[in-house]
Amino acid sequence: MAIAVTGTVIAQEQDGSDSGAKRERGAGMRGAQARDPEKMIRGITRRLELDEIQVQQVRNIIDATKPEFEAMREQGRENHMARRDLDESDADYAAKRDQVASTKKDLEALSKELRGRMRTEINAVLTPEQQAKFSEAENHGSRDGRRSRPRDRGDAEIG
Repeated sequence: MAIAVTGTVIAQEQDGSDSGAKRERGAGMRGAQARDPEKMIRGITRRLELDEIQVQQVRNIIDATKPEFEAMREQGRENHMARRDLDESDADYAAKRDQVASTKKDLEALSKELRGRMRTEINAVLTPEQQAKFSEAENHGSRDGRRSRPRDRGDAEIG
């Protein structure tokens, strides 16, 4: 299901740069590449058979979260670069390492919260039948309209 990856709904830039440049920007880290929101909307529309009003409501929900996701992704990139630049010989290495780890955990928690809020808002615009399909797709790890293998979802985490 397209929304199963709401943690990365920001449109991915396709600038044709080499992988080294992407790594320099922090794009090599897990979850840094974003999904195309329009592709997500098309997948949800097709799988859940949304009407035009629902499509617009889902688009509005996704668009409203873009700035928050973008800010979190930028903070994640900065944190990744800070971790990469740590110097083990630095007297404050352990404290700096712990701070970077703490920031990463905070960002992961914020992302999880935002994805959950998005799922709740999208669920609110769906019919009961669509809600059942949406829930089933989330539980089976469907992404962009394609099935993926089921994952252990001990905490019902999506994405």
